[in-house]
Amino acid sequence: MHLILVGLNHKTASVSMREKLYFPDATLLDAYQKLSILPSIKGCVILSTCNRIEIYAASNEIDNCFNDLELFFETFHGISHDELLPHIYRKHCEEAVSHVFRVAASLDSMVVGEYQIQGQLRDAYTFASEKGFTNNLTNKIFQTAIQVGKAIRSETGIGKGSVSIASVAVDLVQDLFKDKDSYSLLIIGAGKMAALAAQNLSQPKTCNISVCNRTIEKATELAQRFNASIIPFEERHKAICEHDIVIVSTGADDYILTKEELQENCSESCSRKKFFVDISVPRNIDPAINELENVILYSLDDLQEVISTNIEKRSGEIEKAEKIIADIAADYYDWYAKQEIMPIMQEIKQRIEAIKAKTLDANKTAITQFDTQQQKAIITILDNYSEKLIKAIMKNMKNVAGKDELRRIAQSLKDSFSLDEE
Repeated sequence: MHLILVGLNHKTASVSMREKLYFPDATLLDAYQKLSILPSIKGCVILSTCNRIEIYAASNEIDNCFNDLELFFETFHGISHDELLPHIYRKHCEEAVSHVFRVAASLDSMVVGEYQIQGQLRDAYTFASEKGFTNNLTNKIFQTAIQVGKAIRSETGIGKGSVSIASVAVDLVQDLFKDKDSYSLLIIGAGKMAALAAQNLSQPKTCNISVCNRTIEKATELAQRFNASIIPFEERHKAICEHDIVIVSTGADDYILTKEELQENCSESCSRKKFFVDISVPRNIDPAINELENVILYSLDDLQEVISTNIEKRSGEIEKAEKIIADIAADYYDWYAKQEIMPIMQEIKQRIEAIKAKTLDANKTAITQFDTQQQKAIITILDNYSEKLIKAIMKNMKNVAGKDELRRIAQSLKDSFSLDEE
């Protein structure tokens, strides 16, 4: 059984491509049901976030599974093979395992050290497991990946400082208005990202915050935490005109602000420059608003310069994290190697038992010359010899064979212990 991965992330695909392949909660169960009937897949987990869409699958057929997963992406999201191919990556076995460990450690995140990915990965695995779509291999890998994330969070300083998309957006806001005595901010959304942005921007007295959300109760709750004003969702267009910067982070599947809406509601009153930061996937702001005068829109892809500085600051902690991953991965590979050869070793043991039985039967005339106690002693000696032989075989294979060779060597040994039926 092998771990297979097909996916794309912020390094291989723009936000416009990522949003095409995103799995919203409403379609997730349907996606799993369609995946689970593919013959090459024995267990799977879908990880779908703003910066990555990945499908991990357990399979005995590497090539068939790769092809099935790519075709699934294409058919489920209605995208052509030619459009998908330049953006996806394929990984299997150790490369796939190492990748999911680095994802859990936030080393593969857009913002290295951000902690949201650990919760996202845990939630993705929990959903797949509770719905019955995982198997022993995916269970072990994702449980180990969650341990990796916890270990790196507690044993390194990789999570210190600005370590989320929201905090990077905040850094951008503060840089844009560093020469201003005061500015006003409208946050549309009331989820985790919106709360993080509000938390980081509520400290400076020069920032006046307003919160707008489709559910007024959530907007009220967030606004009360940070002494912010509340804007009803249906009044968002008017409110946009009254603020210097707008950060949008909602779970909407489409744009909540379009170029036409902005022109219609703000064309006369928006004479000064306005900044928009859209940290949603799928995007919630129509990118066409960039065409309007005095409007500047930043998407996730535009935050890369701030993020690059973040990576440089964490280079030392990244090295520590890589060492932790290597150590935990080594333990996992040891477990995996044993799982690979255990069924074959069990067959070898059965064949040794058969050889022992055939040998005893061939020599039963000689054995009957001994009394009952002596006959039992002979059988015990042969049993002990069989057990020591099995243990010696496993120990020596583990010591002298690479992981890729274990199964081949074990298979050869099984053939070596075949009985000559003639």
